[in-house]
Amino acid sequence: MDLNSAVAAVKALKTLIELKRDCFEDYEKEGSVKSGSTEYVQRRQRRRNVRLDSLDQPRHTGDTSDQFELSQSEKFRIDNCLPVIDQFSTSLEHRRRAYQLISSRFGCLRQLDVLSSQEILTAASTLVEVYNEYLDVCLGNELVQCTVC
Repeated sequence: MDLNSAVAAVKALKTLIELKRDCFEDYEKEGSVKSGSTEYVQRRQRRRNVRLDSLDQPRHTGDTSDQFELSQSEKFRIDNCLPVIDQFSTSLEHRRRAYQLISSRFGCLRQLDVLSSQEILTAASTLVEVYNEYLDVCLGNELVQCTVC
């Protein structure tokens, strides 16, 4: 697969995933139809991590009278749905950057027939500089010779 196409595909997927972040209500309706239930089952009670509180905030004492209550739907969306989508989006962005880096380094190899000798030498010297333990400085000359043959 052409790495430029992979970069574009991952970018498009990331955009789609970010758009789906705002579609929770649609998925919730579909889930209630498929499950036949509109209630959320709470499997475990998580304690708040006190290390996440800033030092100037008063410690949580368990009194919820001063906090507003979220619906079960909103709690599920905030605690489960959004973190998964955000993590997936972040992972896709890392993957896109990795593909783009590889494409910028090795994309020249699929264009040897259209690049000038000087462009091939420049691209090869960049590769040799990055991968000096694995590539020899004569890579550029060998690639130019391959295009002549």
